[in-house]
Amino acid sequence: MPHPGVRAAPGAEGGMISAPADRTENRQVRGAAETLREAESVLANPAAGALALRLALTSCVRALANALRVAQSRGLRLGAVDPDGT
Repeated sequence: MPHPGVRAAPGAEGGMISAPADRTENRQVRGAAETLREAESVLANPAAGALALRLALTSCVRALANALRVAQSRGLRLGAVDPDGT
């Protein structure tokens, strides 16, 4: 998983780290979309029990953390986010 700042340098596009980081970010975003679909399915099921809801929420938290990491990393590269995340 990439950490914020891995690709923070302006002009880092096309570098040795750029392509693997892009693939990792894309995989994380696709995973978040899949997690969202699965969570929606659980929520739509009135018979879903506490365990199913807890597992769906746990997956959503993980996916959201990954998506925020991607957004911060991309924001840092574009100069749109300060390194402290604001």
